[in-house]
Amino acid sequence: MTMKKNGHKQYLFLLLLLSVSLAGCSRTNIIDQLSIIHVYGFDLDKDGNVVGTALYPIHSKSRGDASIQFVEEKAPIGPLIPARMDQHTIMPIKLSKIRVIVFGKKFAKTDTSQQVKRFILTPQLGTNIQIVVSEQSAKEALKAIKKRGELTLADQLKHNMIHQNMPEMNLHVFLNHFFGEGMDAYLPMIAVEKDRIKLDGVGIFKDAKFKLQLNEKQTFIFSILENKNTEGMYKIKTTENGKPEIITVSGYKSKNRWELVDNHPQHLKLTLNLKWVANSYPDWIDIANSGDLKKLETIVAKDIKKEVETLLRTLQKNEVDPLGIGNIVRARDRNWKEKTFYETYPKLPIHVKVNVELLHTGLES
Repeated sequence: MTMKKNGHKQYLFLLLLLSVSLAGCSRTNIIDQLSIIHVYGFDLDKDGNVVGTALYPIHSKSRGDASIQFVEEKAPIGPLIPARMDQHTIMPIKLSKIRVIVFGKKFAKTDTSQQVKRFILTPQLGTNIQIVVSEQSAKEALKAIKKRGELTLADQLKHNMIHQNMPEMNLHVFLNHFFGEGMDAYLPMIAVEKDRIKLDGVGIFKDAKFKLQLNEKQTFIFSILENKNTEGMYKIKTTENGKPEIITVSGYKSKNRWELVDNHPQHLKLTLNLKWVANSYPDWIDIANSGDLKKLETIVAKDIKKEVETLLRTLQKNEVDPLGIGNIVRARDRNWKEKTFYETYPKLPIHVKVNVELLHTGLES
């Protein structure tokens, strides 16, 4: 845990140092004389070598359009790969415009710390780029993207973070959680399905290794705990009136309040205030009737409370802390020590209260 704390300080220092040193540097490159990588993947082969794959466009001078090129190389360590890729391209490889980094799941399950540290030491990489874990190998994911003929994975990720169920993430957030004290890193998951890339939940890391994957429902719940403005749609099954019905709601705003209660045993109280939109509901609900509206809000609040409690138990059981609960307690307990906290974290009582306000109704799209 001390190493992680020291790593966080080194990370912040390196970011400051690089920003200062680069301020006065300038180099001009002609874009059509470079192989500018857009998507960069990491896998492991059977001998433990790092396999790097990349996608980059080649612009046609005659037609003005671009074709997507795929390049693959391997090396004992990741930093050697770009130079080896250069041997296969007709123009120099450049990493300055990478939009997405893809970890194959097998690679992500190994100790990724050395590769992640390289991200800090590579000044060409902007911290707003996306980093994801692929259910299949990164190579398979990149080949599916090439087959589609569109370098739009970054846009797809951003759309899902703004308008769907995915919490907002980028390399900066990942590095902060990866090296930060009292929290664990998390990344979007992708999967190849019929030669298309689909979002596939959230992957959580522990001690630099991929450990747990959240499904679609868990990802939505995780997102409302992490972000204030999740807009994704959520479905609730209810038998409140004696027969199965479906209620759909959309996120709008959420506000969380954590309280540390020092009674023995020490425990946390989480109050979740949600302002949402009701998209569809049973015929026996008259949304204009205040009593029916309150009943609908109670049904939604009850379901969300159950799912939040289930997610928290799952995170504690797997000893992962992507919500930064350790950091939340640290801010309220001057005697907090990381090692001691995470020894008791799996059994830490967390009491959840959910308040739901349905502001207005909408139509399900």
